[in-house]
Amino acid sequence: MFLQSPDERSYKETLRHFVHAFAAACEFMNNPKNRAEVTSVVKALLKVPEEIATEIFAPYMEPEKNVLPKRGELSIKSISQVLALMVEAGVVPTPVPPAERFVDLQYLRAAGIR
Repeated sequence: MFLQSPDERSYKETLRHFVHAFAAACEFMNNPKNRAEVTSVVKALLKVPEEIATEIFAPYMEPEKNVLPKRGELSIKSISQVLALMVEAGVVPTPVPPAERFVDLQYLRAAGIR
C-alpha cells in the first residue's frame, strides 16, 4: 500500500473540496431560477451594463450549446477536440498527446462527479 504524506493528503482533500465547490457553482449557474443573480454578478465583476452582462451569460444558459458543465464534469472528447485545434494553430506539436495525459479524474470522482 502506498502511504501519503500529511501534506499530500491535505492537498488531495483541498482539491476534492475545490471540485465539490466548483460543481455546486455550476449547478447554481445552470439553474434558470438563478439567472438574474448570476447576471448581476457578471455585471458587477465586469463593470458592464445589465444588457451586456445578460448577453455575455446567454450562451451559458443554452443547454444545447453545452458550454457550462452541469456539475463540473469534464469531457475527454471535448479536451481531445481542443488539443486538435491547438495542433492546427501550431500551439501543440504533433503527434498530439492523448487528452487523458492532461486530465486526472480522481478528484472529480472523489467529489462524486461522473
